[in-house]
Amino acid sequence: MRHLCRLPQAPRTLQDTDAYKRLDDDGKRNAYQLDGNVYTLPYAAEWYGIIANRAILERYVAKDYAVIDSPDDITDYDTLERVTQSIDEHREDLGVDAAFSTPASNPPTLPLHLAHVATAAVLRIPRPQHHPQPAHRRQVPGRLPDHVRFELHHCATVPSMVAGRNYEQVTAEFARGKAVCYPNGVWSYTQIKDDAVKDDDLMMLPYYMGIEGEEHYGPAGIYDASWAVNRNASTKDKEATLAFISWLVTDDQARTILSKDMGFAVPFTTFDDDYQPDNPSLREPAPTPPTACPKCAASRCPTRNGRMTSPTP
Repeated sequence: MRHLCRLPQAPRTLQDTDAYKRLDDDGKRNAYQLDGNVYTLPYAAEWYGIIANRAILERYVAKDYAVIDSPDDITDYDTLERVTQSIDEHREDLGVDAAFSTPASNPPTLPLHLAHVATAAVLRIPRPQHHPQPAHRRQVPGRLPDHVRFELHHCATVPSMVAGRNYEQVTAEFARGKAVCYPNGVWSYTQIKDDAVKDDDLMMLPYYMGIEGEEHYGPAGIYDASWAVNRNASTKDKEATLAFISWLVTDDQARTILSKDMGFAVPFTTFDDDYQPDNPSLREPAPTPPTACPKCAASRCPTRNGRMTSPTP
């Protein structure tokens, strides 16, 4: 994107537009910017990590063999691994098929998400001045391979057969309450709802990998869904596009379509309480919690109050 924005084909700059001015603080922070120019307008805030069934975890912690006292005790890789192994050993007593329902390789949800989290950890490592090693040559911190391995070995499918399962199959496995954890994002709610897992029992854990300080981090947040405007389009088309975007984030019907029909948590100031998604994985619980998440200092974070939520700033 950095190189693209310096080419003649670069998108039109957007910092002077009505739509950009209507972005909330999170939206402006996640708009792509370079050299003082803004090139994208994010229109959906999303998070991914390990979706978990709180009801099953509550049932688990009540057992004598539980290795934790509360689902909220899962705050690092070691604890997650111990809980996973324990649940798998007692899955029959808990009435589940496995601790994890691991996504198939198509789409590449698990490897792609884990790679993103690991890369972020690499980039946080300071480079010593005497050894300026590029990021792509630095050793990945934590236990990324171990995380992949224990998810694969504690799911209901033989590891060698995971690639043969499709997205719908593994999602349904979690939705029916046959697996305790499901690595995916908030967008999977439409496939989970109206099944065995109640809305209030949805919670999300980060992808723990044994990275130093991970107990202070929440699930990964992304604003990939963004609008851009072609700089080389005609003036008429550019003006019409910007007018349409402004209409999308101000018109009552358009805001209803984005927030209710499409289920987006839209990072624009025009999306007040009446235009928040019904998706409980993105909905603000009552009472209203503090402005910032204590784990990640973000105003929108799915770990707040222990549930998958995205409170409005």
